[in-house]
Amino acid sequence: MPRARISSYLIPLFSLLVVFSFYLSTMPASVYHGDDGETITDLYTLGIQHPPGYPLHTVLGRLFTFIPLGDVSFRVYLFSAFMSLLNFLLVYLFFLRLAPLAGIKTHARLMSAAAGLIFSLGYTIWEQSIIAKGGIYIFNLFFTLVLSHIMLALYRDNSKKTKYLYLFSFVYALSLGHHHMSQEILLPLYAFFLYKAGAFRNLKPGNIVFISLFFISGLAIYLYLPLRADTAYLNWGQPSNLDNFFKMVTRWQYVRSELTRSLAGSLSQVWKFMTSVSAEYAAAGALFLIPGMTILFRRDKNVFIFLAGIVVFFLGVTAVYLNLAADRLFIMETYITPVYFPLSVFIGVGIYHSCAWLHEKLKINPGFMMTLFSAALIAAQAWYAAPRLDKSSYFMAYDYNRNMFDSLEQNSMIFVTGDGVVFPSWYLKYAKKLRPDITLVGSAVLPMKWVRDSITRQNPSVSVPRLASENIGTESTGYIINALIKMNFARMPVYFSYNKPEDNALGEDLKLVPRGILQKVLPTAYARVSPQYIAMQENMWKFYNFRGLFDRHARFPDDRAIDLYIKDYSVSLNSAGTYFEDNGLNDLSLKYFTAAHDFYPKDHEYIYNMGNAHYNLSDIKGAIELYKQCLAIEPRYESGWFNLAVANYKLNNYKEALEAFRKVKEINPERKDIDPFISITEKLVK
Repeated sequence: MPRARISSYLIPLFSLLVVFSFYLSTMPASVYHGDDGETITDLYTLGIQHPPGYPLHTVLGRLFTFIPLGDVSFRVYLFSAFMSLLNFLLVYLFFLRLAPLAGIKTHARLMSAAAGLIFSLGYTIWEQSIIAKGGIYIFNLFFTLVLSHIMLALYRDNSKKTKYLYLFSFVYALSLGHHHMSQEILLPLYAFFLYKAGAFRNLKPGNIVFISLFFISGLAIYLYLPLRADTAYLNWGQPSNLDNFFKMVTRWQYVRSELTRSLAGSLSQVWKFMTSVSAEYAAAGALFLIPGMTILFRRDKNVFIFLAGIVVFFLGVTAVYLNLAADRLFIMETYITPVYFPLSVFIGVGIYHSCAWLHEKLKINPGFMMTLFSAALIAAQAWYAAPRLDKSSYFMAYDYNRNMFDSLEQNSMIFVTGDGVVFPSWYLKYAKKLRPDITLVGSAVLPMKWVRDSITRQNPSVSVPRLASENIGTESTGYIINALIKMNFARMPVYFSYNKPEDNALGEDLKLVPRGILQKVLPTAYARVSPQYIAMQENMWKFYNFRGLFDRHARFPDDRAIDLYIKDYSVSLNSAGTYFEDNGLNDLSLKYFTAAHDFYPKDHEYIYNMGNAHYNLSDIKGAIELYKQCLAIEPRYESGWFNLAVANYKLNNYKEALEAFRKVKEINPERKDIDPFISITEKLVK
């Protein structure tokens, strides 16, 4: 084989190894937080993922769960990485095909590899390539790239236009069987490029029939949903009838809440788009982006419009469609992943022509400069992304939910809420096959019939209430929980994974009692503190695993995950402190309030509760110091000012007490009960 041909294979192969080594070294050690637990479990059990169901992703991902390597979570992460490596090759080949149109006459393979590496090692693409849920967005990118290849091939040679159209129709339909909203957004651009390629010239009725048949055959992947609806362990939406199927595929439960409702919301989402793109290329990519876009616009306007249109369309959609709160803007990072394909191509073109210009003006070797500039940008991306994305020691989701499982008695029912608890719990129960005896109930979505049906599928012995009407909303959640407890309380222990149940969930004769990080439902008469209970509570916290949770010295900790699980642990500790306080055990209440504060020092209420415990233990000075610390964090905390006033009054510090009482009145002018305190204290100050 000629040396030139060997080198042409070595360049992409070496680049692939570089990308895979980065991905492999940063994959999570176990189940990741968010939707990862759901995705892993659905792939492993051939379940039905959240709308629109992602049937093709589920079926293909299932194949990777048979790989005899590591945990099932690792195998699904390999699926995400594998699809991302395919995307690297597709970017490489697209750039190689585009090179003549972009005026790239030499070093085409080098620059194709550079564009692929710039694409694959960008922050968001890298992150989505090493987690399970991210594989959905990576798979969506795969379709965008394949469709772009088909259109570019047709654009360069339309002698086989009908064959290309058949293939495009089938692949596009398959893409709609995945993340269809992204592909629907791009349909006008696809139509434009196909039109410019001459794909619609002289089409005959027979061609249209075949195009339609290929399209229908691609959409047939959605038959997976009704076929699995009655047998899957995890069955989001129960799409076994036409109404449920339609709601599932159209994402009916999400669409109503997604439209942006304010100019401020749109502007914040535009800003998030811009900052995400900047971070993707470590800011340095902007140096080559504009030159690349300019060159391609001059050389081939049709290709430019298609590639730039992907960016513009997604910018427009994120600006006017999504409706995200400030703390949820990070979701956009995954939605806009398709824009990194054209941007990486533009940057590659920009690097090539910048180096060609330097060669022309300064006679600098162009190959050397291309390698240098590309390597510098890729190194900057890796330097920025690698430490921030290193999840190789991540056990937080696994440990929290395993701690929760270990806190449960046999054959318990547990009400769970929040993605950080529900989805990893599914993973532990269905993928890891831990605690098959427990019954998981997702409380937030109980008004949906398919959720209640899943309870019976888990445990046929559980009695589930029948509702007179299915036209109910979340206001009914508490009543359904209450009915479930009443119908099953006599024969199985009942727990909550959170300590403030929905309104009407608990009857007056029942009470939540802390049990480690859980809350057990007990009759009020039996909710007593005994030496055995105190010992049990302490021992649970001694044996919990907290791997990586307190790695606060790490350069780039996973703040979202740490915040999520540290908050949950701290809330449980605070609940135990409150329970002991209610039972007059102030020394124990102080111990647990202090532990809650140690877990999450940013919460002012824990410091306030510590102050109350010191007050109850007659340490008034200690209480005053803690109330001041609380108010330093939250200066308008009304209860903190009131208790500070009372504590100062207790020590005859009347001036300080008066200032604090007046602050309460300033914060809440409607509090008439403060007026007598102010009047009495004013007289004492005089």
